[in-house]
Amino acid sequence: MNTGRTLFVAAALAAMLSAGDALAESKSRNGMVFGFETGGAAPTGDFSDGVSFGVEAGGWSGYRIMLGDLGLIPRIDVHYLHFFDKTTGFVTSSAWSIPVLFGGKVEYHLGDFAPFVKFGVGFAYTNFGGDDEDSANGVGFAFAVGSGVDYWVADSVALGLFCEFGQSGTLNSPFDSLSTGINSFNFGLGLTVAP
Repeated sequence: MNTGRTLFVAAALAAMLSAGDALAESKSRNGMVFGFETGGAAPTGDFSDGVSFGVEAGGWSGYRIMLGDLGLIPRIDVHYLHFFDKTTGFVTSSAWSIPVLFGGKVEYHLGDFAPFVKFGVGFAYTNFGGDDEDSANGVGFAFAVGSGVDYWVADSVALGLFCEFGQSGTLNSPFDSLSTGINSFNFGLGLTVAP
């Protein structure tokens, strides 16, 4: 009986190891990668004077280039941020932004885990103040930089956590918009798909 149990355990371990090797191979291949992120957005700096907490959601796509365990993903991100009015606690139409960023993600595969850093620069359509004459809206400079970790739950699907600092401007000049944009610390959950 002991021999039967020993053979069963050995066969189960061999199956798990071969499945792990197949998983590692599929996660580390070159190819298209898509992602979705959603979470909270905490305003920072002068921007936090008028708004409190916000929400953000977005998607990205890119192409993974593997160099050993290191993955380089040039990518494009499109996000939506919306903030809550500080006085009422309700969502407000006076502070929202749609940034479009061109950048990358650098990930390092450690088994099923893949810690990463990400960055992007681009532009954003941002609105302050609603429809009245004191409002400001327009297209301006935007950037984001952050980090996180993905956990591969299947050979082509990962769940992750991220945090980033982002800035979305409201003026046409990148230099002027740095002092008048939406500044926020964003964090939340991510989903990555590598078909």
